[in-house]
Amino acid sequence: VELWNVWYGDWYDVVEFPRLMVRFEDLMFHAEDTVTQVCECGGGTMRSWFRYVEDSAKGQYGPHAGSAGFLASLVTYGNSTLRMEGILTDEKDVAYARQHLDTDLMDIFGYAPI
Repeated sequence: VELWNVWYGDWYDVVEFPRLMVRFEDLMFHAEDTVTQVCECGGGTMRSWFRYVEDSAKGQYGPHAGSAGFLASLVTYGNSTLRMEGILTDEKDVAYARQHLDTDLMDIFGYAPI
């Protein structure tokens, strides 16, 4: 929790130089629109074609063997029950997260309260 608060809080508070923060969820669920906006933000334009890579970007060998590809990730992370499976299973962890997560950052990035 502290790492998340500090990491994203520090990047959000940067004023010395421009920065662009893109949520993983936006790339997964709204990829074409998100990439188009990123291109436009950088002064470019999106090409007329867009293609999803369905295989795991990490490859299938070594430590990444068995990594999920796009469709498997979409099924997992698009389902609120599957997405949270095995995460915050202890009520003490849930209570700690509720008490210590930066609620302003959660709201800024569009995350629902825990």
